[in-house]
Amino acid sequence: MRVKIFVTILLITFQISAQVKVNPTRPSAADNAFLTAYSYSEIEFGLTAQENFYSSPALLKFTPITRIEFGVLTSGILNVATNGETKTETGDLGAQIKGQLINSENYGLAILGRAEFPKDIDPRYTFYTASSIVFPQFQIDATLGGSLASAQNKNYKETFLYAVAFAPNLNSEFGAYAEVFGELGDNYSPISMDVGISYSASNSVVIDAAMFLGMNDDAQDWMFTVGVTTFLIQLFDPVERKF
Repeated sequence: MRVKIFVTILLITFQISAQVKVNPTRPSAADNAFLTAYSYSEIEFGLTAQENFYSSPALLKFTPITRIEFGVLTSGILNVATNGETKTETGDLGAQIKGQLINSENYGLAILGRAEFPKDIDPRYTFYTASSIVFPQFQIDATLGGSLASAQNKNYKETFLYAVAFAPNLNSEFGAYAEVFGELGDNYSPISMDVGISYSASNSVVIDAAMFLGMNDDAQDWMFTVGVTTFLIQLFDPVERKF
């Protein structure tokens, strides 16, 4: 029975691959200005390792309305901490909405709002703009925004977020990027860089890997991740239903 289900999912994926392309937003910190294809759903899933900690973040995205994408995310389907004794638990949940404002041949602009719900503390809210400059030779994605998170005294602390990623066009199934990103907050301003590669197995499946390095004392020393972005199902026929 499980084999039949797996084969069915593969057949659906291959059918979709001939029609539209997935829009990976992982593993870079910078988001792009584009959305999951209208009427489709896709999932991003990864395995991440850093010192004394392993996680499996995931993001489910779907676009039921033209230029508006909804998402449900988790910081880890399963998180494992190995500092001293091994501790295993599920990650935090969140939800987001992304709206595309501009989608021209060489430029795109989107805005995103996200709410995350950490265990035992108040929610964290993030808002940012995602812009993409696209040329035949390269693409630049830039994210600028901020977040609000509860401090110990229940007042909310603001943090400015930024990320800029540069990706050359390799004219093949392979892709690559380099990025700088960070935060600016009270007594906490991490700066990091990362480089990553990707492989488009088909229009509907993209595999990625990236290495992150901290550039100051506030940043995580290192992190490595591998993951995949793939279509799930088509939600409806866009010819019959259009908003």
